[in-house]
Amino acid sequence: MKHTAQVLAAACALALAALPAKATIDRVVERSFSVQPGGALTVRTNGGSIRVESGDVSAVKVVAHERIRASSDAEADDVLRN
Repeated sequence: MKHTAQVLAAACALALAALPAKATIDRVVERSFSVQPGGALTVRTNGGSIRVESGDVSAVKVVAHERIRASSDAEADDVLRN
């Protein structure tokens, strides 16, 4: 019984080692847009939160904090595209 448990534990360890490691990739994307008084702002997200702050300026600044679980930047780009 002890031998079976050891073999099972070793098999699980090997199976986990074979899986690609995923890391959390954090990115910050910033964009600014000129606006006119009386305009409308529409903001959408597929997940996460949105915070809006007002000010006495004629521009909108969008700062997006992206957190993606992926094994590479290329995979993170694919995740965001889909």
